[in-house]
Amino acid sequence: MLPYYVFFTLLIFCCFTEVYTEGRVNKLLYPFVFFIYLFFFGFRGFVGWDVINYYANYQYNEHDTFEVGYSILVDLFRYFDFSYFSLVFFITLLQSIGFFFFFRKYSPYPIVSLLICISMNAMHLQIETLRHTFLLVIFLNSIEFLKNRNFLYYSISMLFAFCFHKFALVLYLLYFLYPLLNRKKFNFLINLLLYLGFVLFIFGLSPIHMLLDTLSILVPSLEKSYILGKLFEYANNEFYSGNYSNFIIKVAFFFIIWTPILISRNKILGFLKGDLFFIKMFKLSLIIFFYTYHLKVVWLRVYVLTFSFPVWILLAIAIKVNRNLLKTVYLLSICSILMFRIIHTVNSYPYLYYKNILFQNDSYIERKYIVNEFDKQVGNVY
Repeated sequence: MLPYYVFFTLLIFCCFTEVYTEGRVNKLLYPFVFFIYLFFFGFRGFVGWDVINYYANYQYNEHDTFEVGYSILVDLFRYFDFSYFSLVFFITLLQSIGFFFFFRKYSPYPIVSLLICISMNAMHLQIETLRHTFLLVIFLNSIEFLKNRNFLYYSISMLFAFCFHKFALVLYLLYFLYPLLNRKKFNFLINLLLYLGFVLFIFGLSPIHMLLDTLSILVPSLEKSYILGKLFEYANNEFYSGNYSNFIIKVAFFFIIWTPILISRNKILGFLKGDLFFIKMFKLSLIIFFYTYHLKVVWLRVYVLTFSFPVWILLAIAIKVNRNLLKTVYLLSICSILMFRIIHTVNSYPYLYYKNILFQNDSYIERKYIVNEFDKQVGNVY
């Protein structure tokens, strides 16, 4: 796992350089970080769990039928007889550009935000979810359309995102929900949902499981529907629901990560100068976290991979608005816990063993065997 340690050590060094030089070397630092990010993730081998299905689809036309945007991209690369790794590099390049535009626009410390992004989602966005990451990058660069109520441009953006992942429909509905977050009457409901969700969360009660159990009693036929059927299937599988030991570890991580934001809330509000978009999205993300956590597959897709983005920005602002000792404590604490999460992740999942295709050969057959054995071990089989 040495490549991970080298990459993240370099990234953390760049974070400290960015924070303590206050932009004086950014003209060199940002291109360097972009290069190492693209080199590390763009030239990866068969790293990850989803790569088995993506490669089988690309090479053998097996497994899922994907959305039209991704399918066109695949067909185009097949037509020119490019390798699967060429496709991965091209996708990583586009997504890297999208992430860097977003961080440069909204974060006072783009490299710090990048580190938080990679580590909080345990590299899912960088390694696993090719299509969902396209969706997220498009959404993140459409935030101004959402904030400024530009219905046409936001609709076009989400339609384009829908070509890569159907979850874009959920983000499209955010256009109609966002104005309500600015109303005082609706704010009371948001706070009520937040506190109720926190109480249910603390007592280990799962709103999703309770809803599914109620629906299975009232309308048993719903278990045969596609979407709800999937949820029933996931809810009855321990691998997708998670267990209590994982609950304690992961909850501790997220509560520690949120702490600087909560402590520095007033300073952050002053820095934002009335633009409360990320604050409101942070509150909404907490509600999503509390209500979805006990069904891991939903929590991962909705919170971790989609609505955790306010934390990437607000944590960087929390570092920016504090001075001297507190700034150092926040930066050291954040980098330490994020590094711990990465170390834990790469040592817990054997399919994350890193190989770079520029220097090493990688075997799809061997990787598929590793994934299958891991699935058997954790009970991810049907």
